[in-house]
Amino acid sequence: MTESKTGETGRRGAKKVADDGRVLLVGVPNCGKSALFCSLTGGHARVGNWAGVTVEKKEGRIRGTHLTLVDTPGICGLTPTRDEEQVTTRALAERRYRLVLQVVDGQAPERSFRLTRELLASGVPLMLAVSRADLYETRGAKLNCNGVSRTLGVPVYPVSGRDGRGVGALREGISSAVKSGNHAEESLGVSPYLTAPLRVAPKEKQPVRADTPARLSMILTGGMRHTYSLGLDRILLASRWGYLFAFGILAALLVLTSLAFSLFAWLWEPLTAWVCEGLTGFMTRLGAGEFLTGFLCDGMVRSVFTALSFLVPLWCFYLMTALLEDWGYLARISFLFDRALARVGLAGGAVLPLILSFGCGVTGISACRTLAGREKRACGGFCTYFPCHAKLPVIACVVGYCGFGAWGTIVLFLVPCLIGLVAVVICSCGGETYPLPEEIPPLAAPSSRVVFRSAFWRAREFVLRAGGIIALSGALIWLLSHLGGGFRPASVGESYLADIGRVLSPVFAPLGFASPAAIAATLTGLIAKENAVISLTLLGGTSVLGTPAQAISFCLFQLLSPPCVAAMAQMRRTLSRRFLLFLAAQLLIAFFVCSLCFRLLGG
Repeated sequence: MTESKTGETGRRGAKKVADDGRVLLVGVPNCGKSALFCSLTGGHARVGNWAGVTVEKKEGRIRGTHLTLVDTPGICGLTPTRDEEQVTTRALAERRYRLVLQVVDGQAPERSFRLTRELLASGVPLMLAVSRADLYETRGAKLNCNGVSRTLGVPVYPVSGRDGRGVGALREGISSAVKSGNHAEESLGVSPYLTAPLRVAPKEKQPVRADTPARLSMILTGGMRHTYSLGLDRILLASRWGYLFAFGILAALLVLTSLAFSLFAWLWEPLTAWVCEGLTGFMTRLGAGEFLTGFLCDGMVRSVFTALSFLVPLWCFYLMTALLEDWGYLARISFLFDRALARVGLAGGAVLPLILSFGCGVTGISACRTLAGREKRACGGFCTYFPCHAKLPVIACVVGYCGFGAWGTIVLFLVPCLIGLVAVVICSCGGETYPLPEEIPPLAAPSSRVVFRSAFWRAREFVLRAGGIIALSGALIWLLSHLGGGFRPASVGESYLADIGRVLSPVFAPLGFASPAAIAATLTGLIAKENAVISLTLLGGTSVLGTPAQAISFCLFQLLSPPCVAAMAQMRRTLSRRFLLFLAAQLLIAFFVCSLCFRLLGG
């Protein structure tokens, strides 16, 4: 779905949303905001990006009303330190909304009330929704929302986004507040740019209703505390068992993601072949030519099915990460690894994309959304250096051709890992730093409805945005490999793809593999890295690689050059305009390393 369709960029689209009645949904990270969004909108949302940044944006119609609910990124205060927080503060400063609905975490309300004080002092029309109220009712207790409402002077509603309790009353309260005419139309007197924070009144000028967060928490909960999170944190955040559990979770996530891609590819290929076979028979009965039949079946249909093949594996990956995120464990992984990774200029959350890149570059880049600033740029740009399951056939092919043993395989596997890690560290060092939150969000039982819908939204958005690029690039490569001079059908060796390889031979000569077949195989590897091995087989076998030095240089170039089209499409979503700079940097690094390696090996 493009941004222009959702009305998320440009003055005209933003004004249309504001005229319909906009309600901003804000809250601290892991406060139950996503669950409440699903309950209020019924799970029907439009997903896109905020204008000018790659931060994800969700908005949907509140059921039974004409109001549009906009889910903003989690924020701890009105002084932003991350890109996501700057997006939220900008949305608040622009005043294009009728109401601000803050979600207060019922398990740890004190961390939410700090943000409440700043929102009240800034003068926004505010309403509070206390999430996870059902956790208190199961223990025979009740939240004192009326007491908090009298203290703050704003409406407060207890809700449960998991089972929908209290959502109906909250929906009616939102409609009543909007109809009362309490709109946000005055300017806050701040710059409309992303980095402009909201002004907060001095403490001595704050009204009585802005009580201390600790006292507000005591009024709301009556001093009750949940021991579920505290008991598990003694294990999860302990120095020894916490690291072992974290490594086990990350290893399981990597293995399950890799199995999902491998298993679905194994099941998807027979379906693709069955559809292509049926289409071939149909085209033959129509009397279509061999070239047209091949283009429709192998060029178009296979490319489209390749794009669709990412849907289920990515849904499984997003499902697992959403489960950990809704549980609150991703914040604990960042806390555990932050001290170790801070020595090389990385945040603790960087461990997730770096490890997941060994399964698939797409999932590794997708995991970078939990990072901010330079860590996101560094990991999103160079985590594809870690050999994924698609690059392993290239390593196996070269190792078998050169006769290397286990040590040769290990070396070829580790060299791109080390280069990628050095590139990530260099790009992440220096510049701004992002401190850890003062408090870690409490653990909470994940909501199955939120987890499944969140995973579906993200997987669908990837297929919708990247699917067309994957399908068109696959069809283009097929045409180039089956058309020759005069745009006539030709063999692969006499096709335009081979001609491009001959034209680029002088460019690849310093790398050692200047044969048109090896260059053509490199180009087909842009669709999927394992295609390079298939193309080598069609163009004359591994003998076209030449000497072992040339074969090693060819292998390293496949490992260090820009990733497959799917990963590049995900890089574009994560890095926005910067992704072209990272692709250029990857090409330069690949040329330098491969030419140096070829010379050192006596090429």
